[in-house]
Amino acid sequence: MVNISWFRIIASLILVNAAGLVLRYFDLDTYAVIIGFRFHLSFVLPLVILYPKNFLKDIKGFFINPVFKGKFALYFGIIFSCGSVLIVLYFLKKIHLGDPDYFYEFGLSSIVDYPVYLLWNFPQFILLFSYLYYCTSKNRKKSLTSLIIVVFLFAYEFVPINDLLTAKEINYIPFAELLAASICAALLFSLYNNIYWFAIVLFSSGWISLLAFGSKNATLVNLLFASQYSEWEGFFTVEKALSQYTFIAQFVILSFLLLLWIPFRKTVSQQTVVYSVSQTESNASIL
Repeated sequence: MVNISWFRIIASLILVNAAGLVLRYFDLDTYAVIIGFRFHLSFVLPLVILYPKNFLKDIKGFFINPVFKGKFALYFGIIFSCGSVLIVLYFLKKIHLGDPDYFYEFGLSSIVDYPVYLLWNFPQFILLFSYLYYCTSKNRKKSLTSLIIVVFLFAYEFVPINDLLTAKEINYIPFAELLAASICAALLFSLYNNIYWFAIVLFSSGWISLLAFGSKNATLVNLLFASQYSEWEGFFTVEKALSQYTFIAQFVILSFLLLLWIPFRKTVSQQTVVYSVSQTESNASIL
C-alpha cells in the first residue's frame, strides 16, 4: 500500500503553483520540449516532489494490469463529443468553414502527425496518472479527490496575472474550461483506471477541439501540436458569442458519456487489481 502523507501532497501542489506563477510573471515557458517529447510543469514536478518508492515497478503495473479494457468505445466518445458540438452549431447556423493561415502546413499536416503528437505527449500523461494514483490510493472518494487535485495542479495557468495587475475585468471562461477538462480527467482516472485510455482520451479530446475550433493559447498549441506556432485559427469559424463555449461543451458531453457507460464497463469494485509487481492487492474502490 502506498503511504504518502497529505502534507507532502499539499506541499507539492503549493510548490507547483508557486513555480508556475513565477515563470508566468516573468513570461517564461511552463513547459519544455526535449527531442520532441513534451514535459509540462504540472505533469512533471508534482511527482518529482513526492518521489514515491517503487515508482518504476508501479509504472510497470499500470501498463500490465489496466482495469478498463474496452477497445474502441472511448474513441467513439471523443468523436461524438466534438461532432455533437459541430452539428448543433451547424443547425443553429452559427458555424462555417474557416480559412485559417497555415492550412496545409499546420492544419492538414497535424491530422497526419496525430500519432506522433500523441507519442510525444504520452510520457507526461503517464506522470499525471501516476501522481493521481499516489494521491488517491488511500482515499475512497477517488473521483472528487482527483478532480480537486487536477484543478489545483493547473490552477496557476489560468490565473489572469495581467488582468489582476492592470485591474481589468476578469474572464472566467478559462476557469470553466479547466473545470470541464478536470472533471473528464477525474472520471477517466477513477472510473476506468486505464493508463492508455487516460492519455489517449485527454490528449485526443484537446487535440481535436483545438484543431476544429482553434486557439490563441500558445502553451496548448505548442504542447498538442507543433512547437513553432503560437496560435491556430481552426478549421471552423464559430460566431463570437458561442466560440468560447465549444471546448467546455465538448468536455461536458464527454464527461456525460463516461458516466453513461459506467454500467457497461468492466466491474472494478469486485476485482483485485495488481498495480505493482511488489504489491499483491490494491483498493479498487472508485467512489
